[in-house]
Amino acid sequence: MPVIVLAESLEVGNVVELPTRSGTVAIRLTQITYRVNGIKFTGRETRDSTQ
Repeated sequence: MPVIVLAESLEVGNVVELPTRSGTVAIRLTQITYRVNGIKFTGRETRDSTQ
């Protein structure tokens, strides 16, 4: 069952799932940057460690 959280609540190390055209990808967050116009998340795919 999916859990919905606010982007502001996410922390480095959290794993998020993102839907793509070919399925769902699990990403472990490695950096969170707060900007004037939003938040930038950087992470690595948990399967093969691509950024």
